[in-house]
Amino acid sequence: MATTLNPLPSSKRERNRYLVYEALSHEKLTGEAVGKAVWKTALDFLGELGVSRSSLRVVEWDEKKQRGIVKVNHTSVEEARTVLALVKDVDKKPVALHVLGVSGILKKARGKWF
Repeated sequence: MATTLNPLPSSKRERNRYLVYEALSHEKLTGEAVGKAVWKTALDFLGELGVSRSSLRVVEWDEKKQRGIVKVNHTSVEEARTVLALVKDVDKKPVALHVLGVSGILKKARGKWF
């Protein structure tokens, strides 16, 4: 007899926010390098406990537009904005990450800013 797992009810799920950001740099950046830089900065600024509480995760990167999406829980939006603002270099190339917008739905974030 096969058992099915019931998904969590919506009242128990974590509410997420998606931050769309743009990398301002003179050189093209890779998604892997930007993700590592964001993750390192988050660990330095928030610490391991803070990163785990914020559920920070780099979701997407568009190399052509030099834009990305970061997912965090709804209580950590300001911390995530600060982390993105603190990123100063990616692979020893100077860069500034600018938040374009915040959305509660990934599809809307992609459609509006990505």
